[in-house]
Amino acid sequence: MHRIVTRVAPKSRGDFLLKWLMFEVAINLVNVTVERTVRPEAGFDPYSQVLVTVIVSAPFVVFALSVMSHQYQLQRRLADMAATDILTGLSNRGDFLEKASLASVNGQGGALLLVDADHFKRINDTYGHAVGDLCLQAIAERMRKLVRSGDIVGRFGGEEFAVFLPKATPDMARAVGERICEGVRIAVPKEGTEVQITLSVGATPVRAADSIEKMLTLADAALYRAKEMGRARIEFASIEGRAVF
Repeated sequence: MHRIVTRVAPKSRGDFLLKWLMFEVAINLVNVTVERTVRPEAGFDPYSQVLVTVIVSAPFVVFALSVMSHQYQLQRRLADMAATDILTGLSNRGDFLEKASLASVNGQGGALLLVDADHFKRINDTYGHAVGDLCLQAIAERMRKLVRSGDIVGRFGGEEFAVFLPKATPDMARAVGERICEGVRIAVPKEGTEVQITLSVGATPVRAADSIEKMLTLADAALYRAKEMGRARIEFASIEGRAVF
């Protein structure tokens, strides 16, 4: 049923009109064929027959196409909700992995960055989870602004994010990572103060044949090193036999 709705449902007003005409033509062809087969001896006025058929069938066709269009829009909204992190509007983990894998294959690789907010628990403990949520939203917005239109940004949960940069050069990956590390600064409501939160980044090059999930393990190890070495910095995975940024 999902495939039928996806194929048949009108996607625009022009598409609605086109499909209405197609259904009307099909209905009239069937009607004429049946009429000629069942009553070959009866007189036949094609113009009257078509007019009557259109008048009778048009409301039902319009209704059916309207229902399918509504169902299609509902399916799309549900699909978007299932693929989106509600708090930040970024791709969730599953959607990120799917999009990054496809982009890697199509773009012949790129760079994968795993990002984590520094001392985020301290923010929640000091100012509360509402302020923590504001920080996460601000981080997501900044990351959107730092990447290109074809790059992919996702939230994995908690304060952890990921970025995939298709066809990224070493300099590009490092530049994006370093700017992400600067973090964000937000005003705390009703407190009269600001919170600054930095980010640590673990990065790894990715080839088209690489599994994004496996490369996440390498990026995670690099992220752990960045945390150990003082935070608010980017570290790159060391991969034997492969150029490292």
